[in-house]
Amino acid sequence: NELLAWAAAWPERSWAVEFKGITTPQSVRLDGQELPTGASVPGWTFDAATQTLTVATGVRDTHLSTVVTVGEATCS
Repeated sequence: NELLAWAAAWPERSWAVEFKGITTPQSVRLDGQELPTGASVPGWTFDAATQTLTVATGVRDTHLSTVVTVGEATCS
């Protein structure tokens, strides 16, 4: 299976996730841990002009799920 071969080839990787069309977040969490705002990794930035939240996860295990929580909304 090509998907399994791909996952085995990349046991860890970093992600940058963009959420578009949202209001300024009060908090962002990665797997339940509060993330700092700014350019740190892991961390998050928000562009008010484009209403875009960008979350940098840092290196993650590709075999485990990653959950991003923005305020009260959750995306995994």
